[in-house]
Amino acid sequence: MFVAFALLAGAVLMGWCAPALLRRLNPAYRDPRAVLAAWLLAVLGVVLTATLGVVLLLTRGHGVFLIATAEECWNALSRGSLPSAGQLTGLAGAALTLVAAFRFGLIVLSDLRDRADTSEQCLSALRDAARCDGGSPMTFWVDDDEPMAFSLARRPTGIVVATTGLARALSARQTAAALEHEYAHLRGRHHLLVLVLDSLARALPVPLFRHAHVAARELVELAADDVAARAHGEEAIRSAIAALARHDLPYGALTLADDSVGLRLARLENTRQRVRPPVRALSSGLAALTAVILPVVAGAGILAVAATTCQFAIA
Repeated sequence: MFVAFALLAGAVLMGWCAPALLRRLNPAYRDPRAVLAAWLLAVLGVVLTATLGVVLLLTRGHGVFLIATAEECWNALSRGSLPSAGQLTGLAGAALTLVAAFRFGLIVLSDLRDRADTSEQCLSALRDAARCDGGSPMTFWVDDDEPMAFSLARRPTGIVVATTGLARALSARQTAAALEHEYAHLRGRHHLLVLVLDSLARALPVPLFRHAHVAARELVELAADDVAARAHGEEAIRSAIAALARHDLPYGALTLADDSVGLRLARLENTRQRVRPPVRALSSGLAALTAVILPVVAGAGILAVAATTCQFAIA
């Protein structure tokens, strides 16, 4: 039982404290994909640690017996006695886990449906009012003076929307870089990743989940910038970012112009100061490994402190 409580305490501790640690991973000097992996693994570590703690509270002799535990609690109440703390905590944890999982599933399904409806409405309007280049993914050109480009997830490959003002405001190479940025979002399934983290943050208002969603939106933009820079040069994508205007976009869209423009421009301007690839890969790998095992380590630390305290109390 102490192990289960320690795991739950470790999950809670990291759910509140991990964002402060992960924000120290400056994406200006690291591969944004590795930093994003660290956030995702931290989220996964907290979820798995909390789930394991609940399972251990409901386990006797290595067999999970939620129904038996509920029956024991009922029998204890029938006899006029109280169930054990482990039984009550296990049932409460199991109930909370099931409710959270159900709520998360409902939010994800609702968001997926809303995003699909938005994409279909947008596509229907574009077919009548825009010129399509064809290809995969489809690129639609809207006759508008404002430079703008964004992408929407849609089976099977998604769509990219750009304005004729974009082509007039940018050179051919800069325009290609802007479009490559949006293609990178679609190839990387960034829309789905951001949607899932947003749904998790709304289903479970844990600080780690809320910060992970915000960080993911920023990091997928940096990752897409890197793809465009490799294909068309850093100057081209930097100029495209600076030139694009911000607009109200359809639900679920990702765009080259967002709130992290300052960080992205600074990152592209300081490419020579970045850490060398081997060092960057090693540090990012260690950060990701730490993120996923830290809840267990925190739980073990809490267990050790509790055991030491009990020994002193008994002595």
